[in-house]
Amino acid sequence: MDITEVRDQPLSSLFTSFYRCDACDVVDRDGGRVQKGHPCSRCGSPSTTGAGLHFGISVFALIDLMQEAYHRVRPASEAGWSYAWHDSEKDHQLGVVIYYTTLGEVLLDQLFTNKIRQLGLPKSVAGRLLSDHQTMLARVDKLFPALMAAKWRETIRIISQRTGLDFQDPVTFYLKARRARNLFLHEGNKWAVSSDMPGACLKNIQPLLTLFMELHNQFCLHAA
Repeated sequence: MDITEVRDQPLSSLFTSFYRCDACDVVDRDGGRVQKGHPCSRCGSPSTTGAGLHFGISVFALIDLMQEAYHRVRPASEAGWSYAWHDSEKDHQLGVVIYYTTLGEVLLDQLFTNKIRQLGLPKSVAGRLLSDHQTMLARVDKLFPALMAAKWRETIRIISQRTGLDFQDPVTFYLKARRARNLFLHEGNKWAVSSDMPGACLKNIQPLLTLFMELHNQFCLHAA
């Protein structure tokens, strides 16, 4: 399936198969978890209410916004704009990239929040830690090692090796998309977002979600 061609259903509906055990907190794609009483493959506990989705509504909203922006490209003349500097197609391309990079930020924040909960720290701690590390660089280079007792790049390498899935390329693409977004927003470089980047963002949703599932399972589980 070409994810960029999906128009007849919400794109988020293709990414809802990440279920969380309500006992040990493991996340996997076992669809049986939605049934009450289904045993967890990790801890054996039966699902009490039917397993919930791991990713929250904000994740699915961003995915659907990406889809909407991607398929709304039209000439500036049709949109009613006449300014020489305005480019409707670039607007929508940038929209996809903004939603995609925001998705990564939301996933990272969720990972930190889940880790803080797993450590048994007060909820107020989560807000303070995120407030003290507002940039992505600070969160990856400082907050991640502080909470996980591991370095980000080494963790990505280890997870890629353990799962046999290449997460290096998706992470590299995500950083490229962030740089392009920042160049466009902060420096007005309308050429920073290449014509193929929005489609690549859509195609990298699945690898991004899978990576954060693996990160959650490595650092945020309760004892089985």
